[in-house]
Amino acid sequence: MTAGGLGVAKALYAGGAVVALDATDASSKTTGSVITAGGLGVAKKAFIGDTLNVVSGGIALNNGGITDAGAVAGVSSLTASGNLDIG
Repeated sequence: MTAGGLGVAKALYAGGAVVALDATDASSKTTGSVITAGGLGVAKKAFIGDTLNVVSGGIALNNGGITDAGAVAGVSSLTASGNLDIG
């Protein structure tokens, strides 16, 4: 399955934290220390240390919002189906 590493053909369950020591930066959806061909499910908080890039599909916020967003670069339009508070 893989040369020089560990290959798992089916599900992998870890009883503790999964730590990747590789520090490869990501420049696309196919680069970086952790690459997945499917989706990513996170049950609790997620912390992004630098920039979060969304290539396609947009961002959907369900039952929440953006707090203290600061500058939002590259936004050409903004649509709100509920309340939109700016201030």
